Amino acid sequence: MNKFKLPLFLLPALLPVASYGATVSLVPDDYSFGSFTVETVNGQDVWVATNANSYLYFDVPSSFSFVPGEPVYVEIEYIDDATGRLFVEYDSGYGSDPSDKNYDAEIHTRSSRLGTLEFVKSYQVFENPLFANRQGGGNDFRMRLLNWSGTPLRIASVKISTEIFPDEQLLYANSKPWLQPYNSPVVDHVDNLSLKGKVLAGYQGWFNAPNDLRDKGWNHWGRTRDVDPSPTEITIDMWPWMNDYDPDSIYPVGQMDLGDGRPAYLFSSADLDTVQTHFRWMREYNIDGVYLQRFVSRTNSGFYGAEEFVLHNVREAARLEGRVWALEYDISSLDTDPDPLLVMQNDWNWLVNEAGILDDPRYLHEDGKPVLFIWGFSTNGRDFTVAQANEIVDWFAAQNLYLIGGVPNSWESKTDWFGHYQKYDQLLAWQESSGSELISEKAQLDSWGMKILPHAWPGFSWTNLKKLLPGQQFTPRNGGQFYWDRIKNAINTGADQIFLGMFDEYDEGTAIMPMSDNHPDPHTAWGSYIDNEGRDPFWYLRLSGAAKEMLTGVRPLSNSLPLESAISPAGYMGADATAFLGAVNDETNLFLAEPFDGLTFSATYGGQECRHNELDPNATTYIYFDVDDAFVPGIPGEQTVMIEVEVYVTEANTSVRLQYDSNDPDYALNPNYKLAPDPIAFPKPNVWTTVRWFIDDAAFENSQNGPADFRLNITKGKLAAVRRASVFLPNNSTGSIDPSIRLNIQNGQVVWSDRIDAVGWRLSKSPDLSPGSWLSVPDIDISFLDGDIFYDFDLPSGSEFFRLESTD
Repeated sequence: MNKFKLPLFLLPALLPVASYGATVSLVPDDYSFGSFTVETVNGQDVWVATNANSYLYFDVPSSFSFVPGEPVYVEIEYIDDATGRLFVEYDSGYGSDPSDKNYDAEIHTRSSRLGTLEFVKSYQVFENPLFANRQGGGNDFRMRLLNWSGTPLRIASVKISTEIFPDEQLLYANSKPWLQPYNSPVVDHVDNLSLKGKVLAGYQGWFNAPNDLRDKGWNHWGRTRDVDPSPTEITIDMWPWMNDYDPDSIYPVGQMDLGDGRPAYLFSSADLDTVQTHFRWMREYNIDGVYLQRFVSRTNSGFYGAEEFVLHNVREAARLEGRVWALEYDISSLDTDPDPLLVMQNDWNWLVNEAGILDDPRYLHEDGKPVLFIWGFSTNGRDFTVAQANEIVDWFAAQNLYLIGGVPNSWESKTDWFGHYQKYDQLLAWQESSGSELISEKAQLDSWGMKILPHAWPGFSWTNLKKLLPGQQFTPRNGGQFYWDRIKNAINTGADQIFLGMFDEYDEGTAIMPMSDNHPDPHTAWGSYIDNEGRDPFWYLRLSGAAKEMLTGVRPLSNSLPLESAISPAGYMGADATAFLGAVNDETNLFLAEPFDGLTFSATYGGQECRHNELDPNATTYIYFDVDDAFVPGIPGEQTVMIEVEVYVTEANTSVRLQYDSNDPDYALNPNYKLAPDPIAFPKPNVWTTVRWFIDDAAFENSQNGPADFRLNITKGKLAAVRRASVFLPNNSTGSIDPSIRLNIQNGQVVWSDRIDAVGWRLSKSPDLSPGSWLSVPDIDISFLDGDIFYDFDLPSGSEFFRLESTD
């Protein structure tokens, strides 16, 4: 089952167009004798490694015509009958060190055994082959099994070719999509020219699973990459809520079941579908975007040949979902490098010149400069001197970047680092402990002419990661109160932006992404899972959206944790009608209307083209919009929509209210100008602010001053500019399902894929298909076997009908 979708625009470039050498079948070299035997499995001869350390060596014959330094491709067929990961090293042209003679294949696929008991094929790419017979016995490449599980590696065939094999995952990985041009639409729903008013989350993107595009086993889910997560191995303290994921982009966890007995699945950050799901959540809950964490090193950079799937996925997801992003270096892996500045210079120059990140229309800027976040200098355990740190930050400052520094919350006591701190434009202290601490930090930064970036975090837990008892090194969430206090403290300091940390860090219990209460049992001697404490799985994303609204003045600041009914729901993600305003408007199904009291004028505010209302100290003026009649379906007066506007005001105490055409007979005033009661926004001045209104009784019959359906009502004599207005319909559906997967009847059982079940679909049944007759099938009748779910039932005398329904 594919875990990714191959972009159609890449297919012509990926298909091989020529071959200058034949495909050659190989057998292990005599040097391997004693390390393997020959057996027969399912009628096919296989080479069987004799122990955990046995390599199979291969000598590339002189008849194989290849060009040293140009890629060759290897196909390895093996029986997938246990666990462990295939590991291949080749004699490369990178140098003469032992590691060059035994160089890891740069790209590989399907290397992890899953126990399917089928013959499968792994593909390996050697990007710089030398094949000078410098491996043991005069050989050119070798392979073995990592994390021997008692069942040996059994190889059926090995082929080498100068022509790439036509495998979709191999073609996609080999294309290095992070270097390919982007040809899809760019959604521009968040201003990328300023940090002001932004709520941005830290994004790790470090989770992986066996046979994903990275093909390096489990990463950050467990302690050992090539061992399935189990209560002993698992390192996360929050279990992911999986309902919105694509069923083709989730991965079975072989040794763990959920609390209700269902098979456990996890995701991989290497899959674009998965990262786009995360960014869609950001869009739904009005989070502006992310700082992408980057643990740069000589083994973890595109400059040094590493893969960059997560970088690619974040960029693409930001474009598709209208979010923004910037890079955040974490220097934790560099303090032992002999020349950390060189590593960072090489990496940054590669990012700019090869990957083109600063040409990305979604990359964040401030004061006309690209934003770069550097985290970790002066943190205990990072062995950098002040001089080393200064040299690195000075170099980046010379690249005309807006620099944010991330430092420990004890930074005010590190006076020997004060000169270094002042090299940044802005400073974030990790996990501040109180509002008074933030105020003290802001006063110090104000005196240096710098800005503060407050850190709001929801809690902390790493009992599974550190094998601790429940409650040890634990900061409880208290139903969201702890997070809310951090948000409140940030806004009370007068900060104009907030860092949410983190979006996806399930490992340390700091994630604001949704978690599931249906988690596996922890280890009996240590560990625990935090849960939602009776809240909705999306509670922390909803609080994050409320933080954005309070920060920008859309809602008043609340010191107490709000009720769920008091904060905005998830934004609608259905079809949209959108108008971008400026000297020339860009309108799709939504149009600016200009009656006598709605004249507008083009301008530029905050670096963005826009239009503003007419300024009249003696009269209220408006900005009107007309929705295309063909866009909104349904019955007039019962339309359900979300209206979203990006607005910019120049003075404090400027209110922006929505009046819409409703035909509401119970509305005391003119129903064609019904006032949306919530929110009545007072945006902070000189900041682009997103305001959302949720309407369930719109008519949109062009009843406002003739041509319009809704208008923005602006305080008399005040200016408000609009960059974009959108009308969104509700989501077409909830959850995610592959329409090619169907229910089946087998021997008196209804059968469907447990992947569908894992992403939130459940079985319902009806005796007659009538609307009120559908009932959920109770879980007690369900069993799980070999990737399928079985519902046992007695065949009724009449008909019985089944369907899958989302639990969302």
